[in-house]
Amino acid sequence: MEKTGALSGPLAARIGRGTIRDRASVLKGRAGILANRIEARLFDLRHGTDTTGKVPTIELDHVVGENAVHGTGYQAVNEAHFRHVMASMAFPERSVFLDIGCGKGKALLLAATYSFVARAVGIEFGGALCVAARRNVITYAEGRKIAGKIEVLHQDALCYDFEPDQNILFMNNPFNAALFSVFVDRVHASIRKRPRPVWLLYANPAHSAVLDRHPGYRREALFRFFGPGRDIAVYGIG
Repeated sequence: MEKTGALSGPLAARIGRGTIRDRASVLKGRAGILANRIEARLFDLRHGTDTTGKVPTIELDHVVGENAVHGTGYQAVNEAHFRHVMASMAFPERSVFLDIGCGKGKALLLAATYSFVARAVGIEFGGALCVAARRNVITYAEGRKIAGKIEVLHQDALCYDFEPDQNILFMNNPFNAALFSVFVDRVHASIRKRPRPVWLLYANPAHSAVLDRHPGYRREALFRFFGPGRDIAVYGIG
């Protein structure tokens, strides 16, 4: 007697394999999230800073500008991931690092430790995050003699006038696709006015297709890391 409602044969095998892969992917994602949370906690424990946590845009206060609706919130970069990228690229001496949407400033702290980085500037439209970033600069810089290299600006990135010596731009997916497209056009236009080699380090590159289609950007590297939203793409601009 045949049983109805049950799958068998090759189709059932394919579905079974798909289910196993799906479960494995979910488990890997959860493990990646946990690993990055542990890294973030250990970083703060070692240095006495406060860089952990995800802060949705809706929870930000004292936001300047009119683009809060396009923000994606705050999440700190993984130190090992960031340092791997910085060590893998041949950035010139006297580079100036600019973090667009710097949040609590973890990337600024890390960037300032490199001898080839002359200054590290962060732009953040959330007031409380700016306060946290400046506090972290004071704490982290103690004994490292890097506090004078770091500046945190409470400003909307779309209103920021790029400085002619800024050549390493970093962003951890701070905007949605609509604002991201506008921003990359502004960056490219600024560099055309003041030509120089510039790199964009794009963490959690959710909208990298915008850059891949843009004639002014060329992908130079894609670094894949453990955990969802942790990859970092590097683009040359100009």
